[in-house]
Amino acid sequence: SLSTLAGLRPSYRRLRARRAELRAMGELPSGWELARTLTSYSERGADYVRTLHSIMKANNLDAVDDAYLRDMEPIALVPVGDGAH
Repeated sequence: SLSTLAGLRPSYRRLRARRAELRAMGELPSGWELARTLTSYSERGADYVRTLHSIMKANNLDAVDDAYLRDMEPIALVPVGDGAH
């Protein structure tokens, strides 16, 4: 999972720092914002982040920014609206 990887890989340092900074300001970190910090994750740098943003936009992933984990049975996220299949 992203949270596991974020704890292990040095290239996620900026992500962890930005997430902590946003939380300290009382803001909820968005996937879009956190993806901006991943330029050192891939040799593609900023192009990698642009690709992530394209994937996020095409799949309406901003809709899951408010999602959180809790102890319960898994649920399925179903896309709705334009572009839903």
